[in-house]
Amino acid sequence: MFILEVLDMEERFTDEVFEEFLVQNSSTIQDSILMVQKICLIQAFTRGHLVHRRYCIVKESAIVIQKNYMRKRAVVETTRLFDAAMYLRRKEFFDRYATTIQAAFRGFYARKYILDASQRRRYIAAVATVSANLAEEAREFSKKCAAEKIAEENQRKAAYIKGLAHQHHLRSTKAIPGVYKPQFPISPQTINGRPLDDIIKAEGLALAKRATFSVTRSRTSKFPLISSTTSSQKNSNSLTSSGPNLLSPLPGPLSGIPTSTQ
Repeated sequence: MFILEVLDMEERFTDEVFEEFLVQNSSTIQDSILMVQKICLIQAFTRGHLVHRRYCIVKESAIVIQKNYMRKRAVVETTRLFDAAMYLRRKEFFDRYATTIQAAFRGFYARKYILDASQRRRYIAAVATVSANLAEEAREFSKKCAAEKIAEENQRKAAYIKGLAHQHHLRSTKAIPGVYKPQFPISPQTINGRPLDDIIKAEGLALAKRATFSVTRSRTSKFPLISSTTSSQKNSNSLTSSGPNLLSPLPGPLSGIPTSTQ
């Protein structure tokens, strides 16, 4: 009986111990779970802190790198802009002073070689002298040409009158046919508005009167008389008034009438 009680007590003790073990084990498991959770939380916090710290370090490094890059880029851009600005300033400076130097040189050249009053007066005097010499030479040449032309015209007139005096009897007229015919027989040929026949007749009559007057005067020159003198003057006046003026301008010889005598 006692043994049974002992056994029963042992069983009950065993059950209580096992239950206590189970209770303690469950609490231990819960504590372990809580501890694991806390450990995981601590680890997560630690890892988060480390990751955040590393991220901050990387961010700060990136900011530093960006600052350095932007600074270097700003320095490069500023240097380039500064060089461009200095180039433009130097170009403007040299252009301005080159323009000033060129203007000064042009003014000096103009004052020395173009606007020099004494040199310009000398140039004008030289040009005036040359112009006067050329004008004088031109006038002399014009006078010479005019004199030669007048002499040639007088010779031509004399030859023409002489030819008319010696060949008028060979010209065909309305009354008497001759050797030479006019170029335009329908329209009568005239000289200064006078018919050619009248001129030929007047020239022949004047030459005949002059010859007669010269012979008469040479014969009566030994016995000069007042009446003869007055009559000779009247005859000469009548001849000069009736005959054509030999010095009057006449046109060139007509076609068909030669000017040279055979």
